[in-house]
Amino acid sequence: RQLIFLVIGIHAREWISSAVALFILRQLVENKSYRKFISEIDWYILPMINADGYEYSHTVDRLWRKSRKITPLNSGRTLWDSSYGCEGVDLNRNWDWHWGGVGSSQDPCSNTFAGSHAFSEPETKAVSDFILDHKDRIQVYLTLHSYSQMWLVPWSHTKKLADDYDDMMYLARQATEAIQKVHGSQYQLGTSPSLLYSTS
Repeated sequence: RQLIFLVIGIHAREWISSAVALFILRQLVENKSYRKFISEIDWYILPMINADGYEYSHTVDRLWRKSRKITPLNSGRTLWDSSYGCEGVDLNRNWDWHWGGVGSSQDPCSNTFAGSHAFSEPETKAVSDFILDHKDRIQVYLTLHSYSQMWLVPWSHTKKLADDYDDMMYLARQATEAIQKVHGSQYQLGTSPSLLYSTS
């Protein structure tokens, strides 16, 4: 069967995205008009990939973005304490696709720190393993964020358009038109470089 995979909660401070994930789950389970969607498609929804950062954003720093792992500034030190390094990795920059490139940082204290290497973080490694284990079935892979009202399609690291850009934009238009009919919300459509900035 086909598979749809949603990954949510990459950035700790984007609380509403996880609430949307739970709303989607509830709709799929309780709304009888969606029974066809769950009888013909397998849904995998990860409502919170960055649980430690999410908790920290609720208890200490509302605008915290990254994970919470301490990255030592001096590799000779063995104590894992914030006085010896900077905390967290931007999980959205930790994937093995143009890792460490445009829009990311190698500075552990930066909000866009990409980690020590691609998939250095257990959160992104676990999602990668899942994707590779199910790559023949995944038809849709979406991440939800909560900045602005934009529907972004690949690529982010370059202005070059993906080979199936027109197909993705067609689906994006259908989705955003449906959202507008129900809620009146208008979404911008395009790539990250065209609407925001370039990032790997």
